[in-house]
Formats: sequence, C-alpha cells, structure tokens
Amino acid sequence: MDDAISNVTFWGIADNHTWLDDRAKEYSDDGRGKDAPFAFDTKYNVKPAYYAIMGLKDPRDYSSTFLSPIKSNELNNIKQGRTVPVKLKLTDELGHDAIGVEAKLYVTEVSDDGTLGSKEEAKSSGKANIGNLFRSAGNGKYIFNWNTKSLAKGMYQLSVEVDNYTLDTVQIDLR
Repeated sequence: MDDAISNVTFWGIADNHTWLDDRAKEYSDDGRGKDAPFAFDTKYNVKPAYYAIMGLKDPRDYSSTFLSPIKSNELNNIKQGRTVPVKLKLTDELGHDAIGVEAKLYVTEVSDDGTLGSKEEAKSSGKANIGNLFRSAGNGKYIFNWNTKSLAKGMYQLSVEVDNYTLDTVQIDLR
C-alpha cells in the first residue's frame, strides 16, 4: 500500500462558504479561527493549509533583503528615466539561500497624502527579465532591471512578492 495521500476532497471552497457557518460567530483570515476548515480564507486567499496539501513551500517562510543600490528602510532617490538594477537576497525560514524561487516586482504610486494607488507589474529594460520576474544571480540573490522611463516623477513603492505574498517593500522617489 502506498503511504502517500492521492486525493483530497473538500465540501466547500472558502471559510465564508462552509457548512459550519451557521455555527460560527466570527471568521479569522489567518486560518486559526473557529470553524475555518478550508484552504482558502473568507477573501479567497490561500491559507497555510493550502501549501501543505499541495506540497508547496509557504511563501511566508521566505524573507528578503534589498541589496545596493536600493536601500531597505530608507527613501531611495532615483533619477527618473533610468534603468535601476533592483537586487535582493532571499532566504528560507532557516536562513539558507532560497534557490529557484519565482519572485516578482511590483510598483505602486504613492500620492502626496500617502495613499497607495493601484499596484502594477514593474517594467524591465531589455530581455534579461521575463515580465516582472526577478532572475537568479546565484547564491540566493536575484536581480531585476527596472525601467523607470514610463513612470512620472514622484513617490513610488516597490514590492517583492512570492506567490502573491508581499515579502518586502521599499520607498522610491523618482526625481
């Protein structure tokens, strides 16, 4: 007999559509709440159980650090119209280099009052990057050649995501 599970059946989709919902007083989107039996929360985001069921690594187990020329926890002044090499280091929950991870770069305009606009895929220069995917530079390091030509001068937020989970953000002032 095979020790692996070959099939999993769910009797619903997300925690807000469960047969238990007539008993539940409140839901929790972290997957730890009362009567929250599914792999998707009430907003249809995946919960930790999803990754376990699918045999995938939970993106929340990764951490990232921006590398020079971008500085973490600082406002980065960059000349508008330039190509900026956005570099980062990815590690897993044990601090080991994260290899083969599909990290994506997003850009969000920040208004004068600090309100975030809509998140857009970052545009790359040349053909070194595919879409908004970082490319591996080896040893857990990744790079994306960010093209700022199509962006107006102003404040932006860069965000790094793995499986739709934001690992890190940094503030950019395009001058």
